[in-house]
Amino acid sequence: MLTFAYSARDSAGKTISGVQEALNEDNAINTLMTRGLMVLSIQQRAAGKAMAPRGKVNETDLVIFTRQLATMVYAGLPLVSGLTALYEQADPKKQAGLRRVVGEVSALVQQGDSFFEAISKHPAIFNRLYTSMVKAGESGGLLAEILDRLATFLESAARLKKKVKSAMTYPVIVLFIALSITTFLIVRAEVGEDFAEDGDDADDEEGGDGKRDEEDDDGVGHGGLDLLFQACGGFEEGGETVENLGEETAG
Repeated sequence: MLTFAYSARDSAGKTISGVQEALNEDNAINTLMTRGLMVLSIQQRAAGKAMAPRGKVNETDLVIFTRQLATMVYAGLPLVSGLTALYEQADPKKQAGLRRVVGEVSALVQQGDSFFEAISKHPAIFNRLYTSMVKAGESGGLLAEILDRLATFLESAARLKKKVKSAMTYPVIVLFIALSITTFLIVRAEVGEDFAEDGDDADDEEGGDGKRDEEDDDGVGHGGLDLLFQACGGFEEGGETVENLGEETAG
């Protein structure tokens, strides 16, 4: 959308100045006239660039827009006036997406397009059900009733969606906790088995060392006894030899 600086006179005859966003100059003038202003001068800003703020239109904003527009149309307010009023009420920061869409729809309607044709150019915001019901309402002269039903339907759908999300939150949390506990137990069991295996290996090594020590002790014991027996035998043989020498000398 383009930005225009204007000077106009209100119903009290007071001259006011301001800025108006629109698709073109004619659209800006028509928008100002629907606000009860007599345009004295209007000029496109030097920037000359589209300044359409980008943003998403959430479900809440769409419900509020539909409900308010239905109320205005039901009260007998012209569609263009209702769209212009909603455009002016939209917050440029918090409702930038809604403000942009409503401004473009309002401009198209002022150029001669039907409301159905205008919203059909924004399929990401107005789905096929929405546009089809608006088309039926415009064709049958029941646009206010159709918009009111659409607002009720959108409110119910948003409420149901919120309940489903809330209902799914608890099972997801429980499942996450269960998986966390299961993972903890599995890891703990594996670590316990590793420690048990390490302990068994240590016990086996200590047992092997003990057996080797016992064998060494037994070897030392047997070796000592053998040496003792050999010494005793040597003494006996030495005694016999001395006795033999004594007998030979006596003989």
